[in-house]
Amino acid sequence: MANEKVDVVIVGAGASGSVFAAVLAKAGKKVVILEQGPDWQLTDLISSDFWGRRIKPASGPFLLEGKNPFGYVYQAGWGVGGAALHYFANFPRLLPNDFKIKSEHGRALDWPISYQDVAPYYDKVAQDVGVSGDAKAEEIWRPAGAPYPMPPMKTFRHGEIWLKGCEAAGIRLVPAAVGMNSTDYKGRPACIYDGWCHVGCPTGALSNPLVTYLGDAKKAGAEVRALSTVTRVLTNAQGNKVTGVEYYDAKKERQVQDASVVVLAAWSAQNPRLMLNSTTDKHAKGLANSSGLLSARARGRCSMRTSRTTWARPARNSCPTTAMARPARKARSAAPSSSRAPRSRRAISAVSPMPASICSGPTSPPS
Repeated sequence: MANEKVDVVIVGAGASGSVFAAVLAKAGKKVVILEQGPDWQLTDLISSDFWGRRIKPASGPFLLEGKNPFGYVYQAGWGVGGAALHYFANFPRLLPNDFKIKSEHGRALDWPISYQDVAPYYDKVAQDVGVSGDAKAEEIWRPAGAPYPMPPMKTFRHGEIWLKGCEAAGIRLVPAAVGMNSTDYKGRPACIYDGWCHVGCPTGALSNPLVTYLGDAKKAGAEVRALSTVTRVLTNAQGNKVTGVEYYDAKKERQVQDASVVVLAAWSAQNPRLMLNSTTDKHAKGLANSSGLLSARARGRCSMRTSRTTWARPARNSCPTTAMARPARKARSAAPSSSRAPRSRRAISAVSPMPASICSGPTSPPS
């Protein structure tokens, strides 16, 4: 069944999709968000690993097959809010030298943009979602910027032990920037430190999409359709323009949502899967895959964490690790070793969100 055409249809109601939805809906665009999982509410979030499994893919009907199967991990998302509904909210920034890996390390490629280009957006997101930290202290490894809207989270006794030990070894530590409320913020209460961020925060102290961008998008008129499984991105007869998506609703009935713009924000494995599944006589290999390389360079990432250690340190080359004083574990990769980033760079990537894919206007040339 066809639905009324909208300006934008967004696939995935997680961290990326919610940002697109909020920005576009506030700009007056008619936005529909399609999400495969349930429409979770804060009241569905319970501080228990047993009950917490409900909001994760372990309970979802996922099937990722192929020559090299790609599965979901425990912290992946399923439902409205995505993986950002239940995460540890560590918000480390890329550093100026992360944008110049080729120039400074002779490997990979330099970014066409610099830290200075994205710094204002780091500051804006911190204000939008609420970040606790000490921006001034972070100047030991990054340029000065706007202060975080809230002071750092508390440090408990095991954290004090880390502080004393690292201070004795000459290692400087600063409070990690986290998307948790150390004080009341924008009508949301301060964190009560119960330590169950990884199964969701029922009070709203954790900056998940329900209480930040997705909430803003819905207030601006965006529509969220839960239990809607998108199967294909649709194109016109000429194969040169995206026209919408095909999906199956909660009743397992086929639906078509026409749109001027399609945004794929369904995670780094599902985005290429949808594009590969969208074959036509004009795109025999799938959309945007005339080269045959779509998803061919996909890599997994692993990260490690200590319990409630809210301090980070600069690594040997002045690049911060994740939210603990230890670099992330090396992930397996099929890529040549020469293309791998330095050790400390991988630690940052372990918590960096994957960008959404945008399909609008002309597609790639027919394959």
